[in-house]
Amino acid sequence: MRIARSLAAAAVVAVAVSAQSPLTTLYSGGNGGAAEWTNFFNLTPVAGLAVTQFDLNVSSAIGTPGTIDVYLTAPGGTYSGNEFNAGAWTLAASSASFTSNGPGVATSAILTAPMLLSPGQIGVAIRYRGVAMSYTNGTGANQLYSNSELTLSAGSSSSSTTGPFTGGINSPRVWNGAVHYLVGSGFARATAYGSGCGAGAPSTMYELFNGSTNVVDLSNTAYQMLWVGNGYVVLPSLATLVTPTAGQLTLTDDSITTVTLPWPFPTQNGNVTSVSVGSNGYVHWGTSSFTGYVESLALMLSNPSGVYGLWDDLNPAAGGTVHAEQDPIDPTQFHITWLGVYEYATANPNTFQITLSQFGNVDVIYGALACRDALAGYSKGAGATNPVAVDLSAVSGHTIGNGNWTLTMSSVARPVMGQTGIVRTNGIQPGSVGGVIGYGIAQTNFDLSIIGMTGCTQYATLDATLTFATPGATADHPLPIPIIPSIAGASLFLQSFVVTPGANPFSVVATNGMQWVLDVN
Repeated sequence: MRIARSLAAAAVVAVAVSAQSPLTTLYSGGNGGAAEWTNFFNLTPVAGLAVTQFDLNVSSAIGTPGTIDVYLTAPGGTYSGNEFNAGAWTLAASSASFTSNGPGVATSAILTAPMLLSPGQIGVAIRYRGVAMSYTNGTGANQLYSNSELTLSAGSSSSSTTGPFTGGINSPRVWNGAVHYLVGSGFARATAYGSGCGAGAPSTMYELFNGSTNVVDLSNTAYQMLWVGNGYVVLPSLATLVTPTAGQLTLTDDSITTVTLPWPFPTQNGNVTSVSVGSNGYVHWGTSSFTGYVESLALMLSNPSGVYGLWDDLNPAAGGTVHAEQDPIDPTQFHITWLGVYEYATANPNTFQITLSQFGNVDVIYGALACRDALAGYSKGAGATNPVAVDLSAVSGHTIGNGNWTLTMSSVARPVMGQTGIVRTNGIQPGSVGGVIGYGIAQTNFDLSIIGMTGCTQYATLDATLTFATPGATADHPLPIPIIPSIAGASLFLQSFVVTPGANPFSVVATNGMQWVLDVN
């Protein structure tokens, strides 16, 4: 069998110790704590590893300096119930000084020395020194993150401003960030590299104003999202603000309410008969409970579908009003208006309006805006990918589709000798007519655009191949790994290809590459 010969040939391939590092949770924020607060969670390595860096979601202003201290319980311990038990913790590592990149993106904290972890569960506490943290409220469904080497279980926080393991407990809370690490030898690993390719117009457009180098410039402008049946074409709008006549919605600081529409409204996710209006400047199609005030592109992508007129920390309880009503003259129009709503802890008023048309169009109309930082735009949401930054004050002809879909490969089971390694092809589109998975003894980096596979790259030598059917969105590829001592530590490189008519001129798309390191554990 050609694959067996490829496995034997892999024994001569020298490999460096690699890993699926980093293990990432999320960067959506939605809640947070002040400088000197602590985040708690458990880590469970499958094998011994060395943590070298934590990426953080820091809510402090860009450029704010800080460090972190990392505490561990004894092996087998847990954070839960030990948040105020100082005797359960040991200071295991600290970071070099770093500067904040702001909320919603990674700020890297490199440890001054690697932090060694043994296999099995251990409690972790990260205390933020000099910078404030963003984290996410736990829901049960968002508290566990894992790959084949490491599991993270979240979590809680404490207001430890007076010292480690003091203050009040907030739970459940999900630490936002990523754990970078190296794995020891003797451990079978599966590591993705490169990126897959696909097709389709992006389903998210946005403009992010950071309040310093890029200040909100949308005052007295307007744009229209013209509904074209399955997406939008974004054009300048001649619409003007319609003064609200209905009473104000019952919205306070960081709140949301659901409003019934007078007719079914077409969206990329089907018709809706209601929308959710958030005090912080956004409208979600259907019912939503999201009330986040820290604008975040990552959260915009994961939230329900909707329009972000001016996502900022707005507070109608302090000043201004929010209204929702059918147009008194044109019954095909429905207006949602933020009228002079104050930015939190300021007297800065902001006026803008989101108008929905019975026919699916959306107009976003801005009056006078006093805020400096915000996030504006639209996202299909619910896991949207490949967002595109646009200048909303000058947008013309931008297309919003169902999202740039991408074919990817992920690891299901590690390539442990004597067991079956499994990888999975994800993102297979309806209408696809089969695929091929290739196994090779070396990495490649060949641009396949030359044969019409636009944006695709061949990442592995195809020393052996197997065909597979594509009846659904995913396909698993099992491969028994023989017990051959001479191949321990050797690499095998995998990549799959799927025939999807019309995806590109060649009608074939490719996944990222996957490196298997074969070993005994």
